[in-house]
Amino acid sequence: MSERFFIVDGPHFLYRAYHALPYLSNSKGQATHAVRGVSTMLLKLLREENPAYAAVAWDPPGPTFREEKLPSYKETRAPMPDDLRSQIVLVKRVFEALRLPVLEMPGFEADDVLGTMVARMRGKPVEMVLVTGDKDMLQLVGPGVRALSTNVRGEPVWFDDDAVVAKWGVKPGQIPDLLALMGDSIDDIPGVPGVGEKTAVKLISQFGSVERLRLCLGHHHGHRLPHIRQVASPRPGGQVHRDFKALGIPSFRQQCLGFSRIIRIGL
Repeated sequence: MSERFFIVDGPHFLYRAYHALPYLSNSKGQATHAVRGVSTMLLKLLREENPAYAAVAWDPPGPTFREEKLPSYKETRAPMPDDLRSQIVLVKRVFEALRLPVLEMPGFEADDVLGTMVARMRGKPVEMVLVTGDKDMLQLVGPGVRALSTNVRGEPVWFDDDAVVAKWGVKPGQIPDLLALMGDSIDDIPGVPGVGEKTAVKLISQFGSVERLRLCLGHHHGHRLPHIRQVASPRPGGQVHRDFKALGIPSFRQQCLGFSRIIRIGL
């Protein structure tokens, strides 16, 4: 059996922890609930799954290439709350305490780090596990790559090719096309007016991609879905960049030391 390489979607963990716990602070008034939540989730993951290798993908500050291609990308998303922003430095100290390398690249998102690592590890004797609840990331699932999320009860939910099809009705590689049609309110991907999830699944299942659908519009759905002509294939928000050469590769061998080191960062 291949050793497993877990890459955690850091921003997803951060927001999930922030919203899962009530407000907490230390004696200095520093908010700590997101830090505590991230610490708890990471330790649970590492102890229960015991991966051979582990790292965290992270969003760097500043704009990304997606804003250049799609100005509306995430424009309606509220800015990060101040009490969450103040905890980022402490969250990164948790990563350091657990000896988890943090992978980030200016101009790109954590999603793109995940895609790049999947591309770089292809053909290596290791199974990639993407720890994320972001449906965009299911496009990376395939041979040697699974995704791991949790349900509302906190139980693990694994996604391989078959599980993606069972959940969304399309293959992993078709997820960006699906989102281009149905839209994604979280990332401000507008989608096509009048096309919901069921119609999008039906169209992608029939035509295979947005691009092929657009080519066939004159013979099929052009009279009923004229807005599809305006959809590029696929929208920048749903497409994951899969290989930027400047991403450094540190040592990923997992060395979880537990709460003893976390306590010393001042929580």
